[in-house]
Amino acid sequence: MKRKYLLGILLVLTMCFFVIPSKANKTTLQPTDDAGVNSYFDDDNYGASFYMGVGQELFGYDVSYIKFDIPETNKKIISATIKTYWYNFMLQSRMNLCAGTTTNDWNENTITWNNAPYFYYDIIDSQLIGNGEWFNFDVIDYIPESGEFSIIIFEEAISGKYLQGDTKEGILLPEPPHLIIKYEITVMNFIPIIIGVVAVAIIVPVVVAIIVISHKRKIPRADIKPEKVSEITYCVECGTEILDKSKKFCSKCGSPLK
Repeated sequence: MKRKYLLGILLVLTMCFFVIPSKANKTTLQPTDDAGVNSYFDDDNYGASFYMGVGQELFGYDVSYIKFDIPETNKKIISATIKTYWYNFMLQSRMNLCAGTTTNDWNENTITWNNAPYFYYDIIDSQLIGNGEWFNFDVIDYIPESGEFSIIIFEEAISGKYLQGDTKEGILLPEPPHLIIKYEITVMNFIPIIIGVVAVAIIVPVVVAIIVISHKRKIPRADIKPEKVSEITYCVECGTEILDKSKKFCSKCGSPLK
């Protein structure tokens, strides 16, 4: 029985180490800062706006800045994608949006066209985007292991077109920018689970056994009462009372005493 029990625990450990594959867990980050700037209203700040834009407006030209804070962790990042949603029901065609890296020395409460960081450093991606479409791009090669990470979204060449996106302030709006990071999880991350499984495998049977034993019905033992021996006996032949229990024959009729 003990051998089977130990084999069961060994099987659980084997499954944990060899059957459980490496998996990935995912975290979704909202921007810490996001804002658009406009070349015409070059000293105005729009950090509190529900919207940000890209392209040619009626007055001026818009670009948008987005900043994320990457959490510190010892896990390996295996993918990182920024997703942004753009729309303009008056736009009948697509415009070429670009995403580029930029510095982190800005915040949404003070940024304007005039004090915004350098336009971009590296082009991360560019896509033709129209009304109601996503501009998603992979940033795995650009994000830091932890800390701030800023991008700028702009139109590659001025075409007179315009698209609008939601900011994190638009809490009633469905599609603010977000960064999806997937981390690698190795078997080592399952050690607490493995310990828990083994502990349960050991403790539960012991507890069950204790409960069963404590509630086991005891078979009542029959009370064995010694046969009561009368202190006074009589001769079965003549009825004479026998006072001396050591005698073997009746003193009156001589019959043997039983």
